[in-house]
Amino acid sequence: MIVKINEGKPDERIIGEIFPEKKMFIKKVDIKKHLFKKLDAWGLDARYFTDVLLPNNYQIIIIEKSENKIYQVLAESFKKNAQYYHFKGERDHLAQIFLARRHWNLVNGLIELNWTVIRFDQCPRCKSKMSFSFATNNIEKCSNCNLEITKETYSQKMSEIVY
Repeated sequence: MIVKINEGKPDERIIGEIFPEKKMFIKKVDIKKHLFKKLDAWGLDARYFTDVLLPNNYQIIIIEKSENKIYQVLAESFKKNAQYYHFKGERDHLAQIFLARRHWNLVNGLIELNWTVIRFDQCPRCKSKMSFSFATNNIEKCSNCNLEITKETYSQKMSEIVY
């Protein structure tokens, strides 16, 4: 389920996806745009973290698309080392809570969401690294060569992989 903040307001935006049955929250980021460099940290909306993720100790997953990395931490662990910031400027980003990358677990492999799979792999055509995420999309596109890959194509490919 898509998570939005400021719904119905001019600054409405998507902050991630939540999977309550798995107690999992996923946020897709680009390191150049979303990394808080001062702390070398990933951030979340503070109110959403406090109201939803922390009370249920959700697994928080950050999918960094340009470096093809998956970061994971439980909400209670996030809280132990996190720092709050409130950025105001042209746009008020509201209070955010940040956790330095050194406190995250780097995930190598795949994350299962029922039959949906997120896995970092190579594009079959150009062999560049790409992120497959079919949690909400039916098609993923390689950013290098624009090859489109469907859930069905990817599911067939996954069944051929031996772990």
